[in-house]
Amino acid sequence: MIVEDEAIVALDLEGQLTGLGFEVIALAHSGEESLRIAAGGRPDLILMDISLAGAMDGIQAASQLRASFNIPVIFLTALTDPATLERAKTSEPYGYLVKPFDPRELRAAIEMALFKHAAEQERQTLVSELLETQDRLKAELAAAAKYVASLLPPPMTKPVSIDWRFLPSGHLGGDCLGYHHLDDNRIAFYLLDVSGHGIGAAMISVSLFNILRSEGLSGVDFGNPSAVLTALNRHFQMSQQGSRFFTMGYGVLRHDSGRLLYSCGGHPAAVVISPDGAIHRLKTNGVPIGCVPQASYENVERPLAPGDTLYLFSDGAYELRGGKELLLSFAQFEAILSRAARESHHSLDLVLAELRTVIGRATFSDDVSLLELRMPPERAFAAHR
Repeated sequence: MIVEDEAIVALDLEGQLTGLGFEVIALAHSGEESLRIAAGGRPDLILMDISLAGAMDGIQAASQLRASFNIPVIFLTALTDPATLERAKTSEPYGYLVKPFDPRELRAAIEMALFKHAAEQERQTLVSELLETQDRLKAELAAAAKYVASLLPPPMTKPVSIDWRFLPSGHLGGDCLGYHHLDDNRIAFYLLDVSGHGIGAAMISVSLFNILRSEGLSGVDFGNPSAVLTALNRHFQMSQQGSRFFTMGYGVLRHDSGRLLYSCGGHPAAVVISPDGAIHRLKTNGVPIGCVPQASYENVERPLAPGDTLYLFSDGAYELRGGKELLLSFAQFEAILSRAARESHHSLDLVLAELRTVIGRATFSDDVSLLELRMPPERAFAAHR
């Protein structure tokens, strides 16, 4: 379509376009008329004179055509003053032709405009398809995250109290935790952290969780933490897991006596807090699981006394950073746990509240998992025995 208020100029331009092999579907003599014509039969391209008679000049008409119909516009103008050209840019034209121009300039301008518009349309289509794909993936990730959360056991109140908080940094993380009865007197509990984030890490953590929950390693005594870690290290070498490894803490508590066996592979030390506030660390020197094929792991044994509280956690709970700087030392994190252990209700929520105060925001940059095991107080413990 040609939009030109001087009829002779419009007819001359139509002749040039026809000679170049283009079809002119309409001649409009005002901005208002160009909008009416475009609404009825949209052209592939509009050649628009800037200086149109009437209430709407070419720049205003081009802006509306672009917004309403997304039709590419090339401006035709005899005006070359900077103010007019700067104003014309606001309507995002696909080119300028300064009168007078020859047919070669006209063809080149039209071909470039059509090429740019086609590229823009393709980009918009790709963006739309990408957004649809992202929405679909988000929905699938949300469903996967819901599934992972559904695997986690409910809090336990007897014979010991066990509670947890699981906060993946994204939809899916590499942390996982759990606990279950091995027999009438023993409870196994564990927390692991697979390297990386996203689907790959989550798939490995779910596989590990199902193995632990079902005690699915043939010939392994799941009442012996070091044997469990040694077997997992043998079956989950990083060379066969996409270069992923994991750290893990695994404990077995005999709750009738308070006897605890614990082992870890590259995992942060578990922390035991006595009723008087004393802090004790549980850690063995095992390497992360999956790194060294022939690695072995050892147990540490400790009695848990009445009123003791044990915390097991991922490193995302205390390795809090502001830029490159650590905002919290491990000792400061232990102090937060010690204060929480003195609270009988919502203790893990208090831990998370203090950690959020440290980082100054509600969300964490890494997966955060916390498991709290509380021994009953003296009277309840004696009654249970």
